[in-house]
Amino acid sequence: MLRIILLWNLLRQRKIAVSRVVNFAKNQMSYFLKRETASQSPSILIVEPTNVCNIACYSCRDENNKIYNHFYKEHPETIPLGKINIEVYKSVIDELKDDILIAVLYVQGEPLLYKNIYEMIKYATERNVPTMTATNGMPLTIDASQKLVENGLDFIKIAVSGFTQETYGRYHIGGDIEVIKENIKGLVNTRNEKKSHLYIMIDYILFDYNRDEFTLFNEFCERLGIKCITRHGLLPISFRDGNAEMERVEPKSRLCDWLWHVAVVNWDGRMWPCCQFPVASDPITLGKINDDEYSVKSIWNSEEYRSFRRLHIQRGRSNFFVCDTCDWDGVGLQALKERK
Repeated sequence: MLRIILLWNLLRQRKIAVSRVVNFAKNQMSYFLKRETASQSPSILIVEPTNVCNIACYSCRDENNKIYNHFYKEHPETIPLGKINIEVYKSVIDELKDDILIAVLYVQGEPLLYKNIYEMIKYATERNVPTMTATNGMPLTIDASQKLVENGLDFIKIAVSGFTQETYGRYHIGGDIEVIKENIKGLVNTRNEKKSHLYIMIDYILFDYNRDEFTLFNEFCERLGIKCITRHGLLPISFRDGNAEMERVEPKSRLCDWLWHVAVVNWDGRMWPCCQFPVASDPITLGKINDDEYSVKSIWNSEEYRSFRRLHIQRGRSNFFVCDTCDWDGVGLQALKERK
């Protein structure tokens, strides 16, 4: 559904250039034919502005804002925090502007905490590259909303997990749902006043305990004229919620097309196979962007990337510790179910 929404809005805005469609088609053909070499560029760019956050989601961080290492049983290690060098980001946009369908400006963390996020959006907009970001909604003040709209942001997702504070606060620890609802209203008003094309989505993270409040949030969104989408709550391996013991859902066996379509650039310039590798303390790095030698294109079909695709083709998801726990057609944290 989300892909259809994104595609339709880009078509309406005439932001899908022929060169981008051709590049996507080449990558899709390589995926379909199981080739280890993709097109010259990724179809989608994902960049991590920062992995610092202002709240501690139950499955993500501790009270000191340290990111849990999702792929070690007791979370013995946490993930280093940082922010991207804006010049590295600009070099990536300049390199890929004719080929990528969209630049997605979030991975871990709260993008609006990065002071250069508005410059990142503007830089891409000036080169006709569509942009998308996500937020927990707490820093989404009127000033932030105005800057997002004025700099040409195309899509934004706002993550929530309940309509009342009691329910919302179980997962989004440190957040205030009433503040967020007011911030959402402010963003909608700003968008409408400035006649912006910004598409606003509420990302309702669904658990058994908050299902009853989804209807309330959906009605709230309908009154504002925005979309409310749902996704199942995602938890790290061996995570426990109260006394309920959780186990992994069986992972899917099909090949993941992200290796042929999506480039993920971490805040420190390292490139990952997907957006879940940054939550592992010892991830597989396929290259690192720097001013002197390496760029996204030089890494995209490098021996490291081709070898990763080759192993994925030959052995499927089970060959990699992150992929082995993934239950999505794309890439995501392993969904869990309660063990009976």
